[in-house]
Amino acid sequence: MSLPADALAPRAALAAMGVSVGLTVAVGVTGPSVMEPVLPGRAGQPPWAFAAHPSPYLTVGLTAAALAAGALGLVLALRAVRGGWSVPARAVLLAGLLAAVALTLVPPFGSSDQLSYAAYGRMLVTGHNPYTTTPAQLAALGDPVARAVQDWFTAPSVYGRSPPGCRGWPR
Repeated sequence: MSLPADALAPRAALAAMGVSVGLTVAVGVTGPSVMEPVLPGRAGQPPWAFAAHPSPYLTVGLTAAALAAGALGLVLALRAVRGGWSVPARAVLLAGLLAAVALTLVPPFGSSDQLSYAAYGRMLVTGHNPYTTTPAQLAALGDPVARAVQDWFTAPSVYGRSPPGCRGWPR
């Protein structure tokens, strides 16, 4: 990395981005919360998290701080690049891969939609129509993935449907 005379912005950019990734991992690793649904599965397997049961205020605050730190890091990095700072592509690739690995090992948060998508996929592979079957119906048959669905438990899939009066597939 070649640093311009004013090395404060590049260092601050890297620090802010590191803080952003760290806070994001912290939210995921604290376990189920207002931001993170309870996931089915056996203990000891990824994704890994503690059952800390953080308060909603802490979880949302950490998430907001992670977003703010990431945005600040991006602004500072763009300013530093404009001022002549350069970062080796390998360093960027390595940092991105390490962040991706860390975030892959903790549960997803911010939405529970992935559980609905998994249930609709399970419907297909078990011979059910996701446009006429709900996760609740599949859960009643004992499916563990469908039991984990939260927000769309009683709704069939709305993705891929054609609007009324359209000749598209499927209906």
